Amino acid sequence: GTGVSWQNNHLQLRASVTTFDVSFQNFDSVELLQPVLSVWPDAQRIAEDFQASSNWLYVTMGAFWPQDQWKLQSEVALIDAAGRNTEGVRAYFHAARRLGDFQPFVTFGYARDDNAIDYAPPPPQIGADFFFQGVLALSRSIRHNQRSFSAGVRWDFAPQKAFKFQCDRFWFEAGSGAIQARPDTIY
Repeated sequence: GTGVSWQNNHLQLRASVTTFDVSFQNFDSVELLQPVLSVWPDAQRIAEDFQASSNWLYVTMGAFWPQDQWKLQSEVALIDAAGRNTEGVRAYFHAARRLGDFQPFVTFGYARDDNAIDYAPPPPQIGADFFFQGVLALSRSIRHNQRSFSAGVRWDFAPQKAFKFQCDRFWFEAGSGAIQARPDTIY
């Protein structure tokens, strides 16, 4: 990957581009599903979406503006993950104001994946329902369609020491996984 940044006294801008390969050794989803392709055509799509390797592109653009007692920060990330069904965008906006030893803040977050989980279920005679439910669970776990709001305060009570209190609220779309871990994993 590579990145570039620019700054003056009141503004910092940055951008980066990263590409990487994701691969699973000794795993060939096409070969694994080959025996059922004749009776379950969507198995081919599943095999291609979960192929053994794929190329990912991750692009970020961000800005930081510290002005007097204010701090504003934002970033947008674009993800293109060929073969993994996880193309999308992530973004946040953060605002904070210094008031003596305290710094109240708010953060708004957004995540949207453009993927669609619309695989046809397997025919009952091949007995692949357990496998199919696993595919759906995995697909949902990597699909992040959510919005969030955070509010809190940071207290700098000594040099190099701080206490931070923060409350988060998330809104998840149906059939979506979560960037933040939750006790229930099926949404």
